[in-house]
Amino acid sequence: MKAPAKALLLLSVVLVIVALIAGWSSYSNSRARLKRQEQRRQLGAVRRYDDLAVKWVHASNDDLLEKVNNASGFEQEQAVTMLAERRDARLHSLCLGMLKDASPRRRKLAAEGLGPFQDAGDFSALQSLLRDTDPDVRSEAAVSLGRLHDQRAFPLLQELFAGDTNSDVHRGATAGLALLGPEGLKIVLSKIDNASLSYDQFVLVSGLTIAVKQGDPAVVGALAEICRNHASAERRIEAAQALAKIHDPAAEAAFAAALHDRDDQVRSLALYALPDDARAIPLLQEMVHDPQPKVRVVAGKALRGNGDPRVDDMLDLAVKEKNLPLIAGAYDFLLDRTDNAAAELLIGAMRSYGDLDMAKALLNHQNSNVSKAAKDWAKERGYQIYYQYIPGK
Repeated sequence: MKAPAKALLLLSVVLVIVALIAGWSSYSNSRARLKRQEQRRQLGAVRRYDDLAVKWVHASNDDLLEKVNNASGFEQEQAVTMLAERRDARLHSLCLGMLKDASPRRRKLAAEGLGPFQDAGDFSALQSLLRDTDPDVRSEAAVSLGRLHDQRAFPLLQELFAGDTNSDVHRGATAGLALLGPEGLKIVLSKIDNASLSYDQFVLVSGLTIAVKQGDPAVVGALAEICRNHASAERRIEAAQALAKIHDPAAEAAFAAALHDRDDQVRSLALYALPDDARAIPLLQEMVHDPQPKVRVVAGKALRGNGDPRVDDMLDLAVKEKNLPLIAGAYDFLLDRTDNAAAELLIGAMRSYGDLDMAKALLNHQNSNVSKAAKDWAKERGYQIYYQYIPGK
């Protein structure tokens, strides 16, 4: 081959390689850009949600009523909830008018809005909704009837509980019966004990979860008993997660017991339900030394989201003790350290207890050994992860 031809061929190869590199770079940058956009979108959505939640607390009743009339979706639902909690009489009248609305969603909102008023005069209106064609409406009506504590509702809810095959309606009827009083709660608990299918138990316990939000001591006690002693780990988990959401001494004691459950899955999932504030710290101080490593990983994740200043001391102790599962869960706090000691801990935690999110985070680490460990971890498990451009680094 003549020299000019060789030169031309070489130039063509070089141009192809350059084009491939440029294409890959563009692809990688596009992936990174899309990921950053998605992160910003999610962060923005969280902030908008949080901002809305704060706005509801300070909004006037007139503003909330305007949202009930003119807004839709989340805004309308939150406005109904806030006005009902404030017992605004105008909402009560509005809900009575919405009971015959053509929209099932508005009828559901009306049934939900009437519950907190606990007005005996609403009995007939709510009773009629038990025959509504929409299951969500029937479910909300059952809960609101239970909140009336009117024993005339007992046979109605018992019939709905036994006869309606829709799981959402069954859930609402469960909550309504439990809220009516001891007899209704007794029926529900008996059904939970004797249900042949796990799914039936799940529906029943989730119905109690709806009822427990009203703070009824008997319902709290029933869920606490399930949380401590039910044979099914799944039911104990569901009860613990429900109890974590209410501020009641009996609920808090039962939830603390769930963190010492014999089943490590119950302990792990109970950790996910911990509040991200000072109330969680005494419980987390015990869980960071759980005998099961995977529970300690979840404890580390709980520490990541907790803003209490004592968290820093707990993480420093994890480094001192080389508590690798905890470090794997709370790896963020070591990301800015480039010393070899921190690198060894991150690599050890990654190899033994890491997950894909951790690998992605460590891939950009300034210590090349840490970055390589993340890449190797992903490759061994069939994942493809890419370096991300982080401004300022």
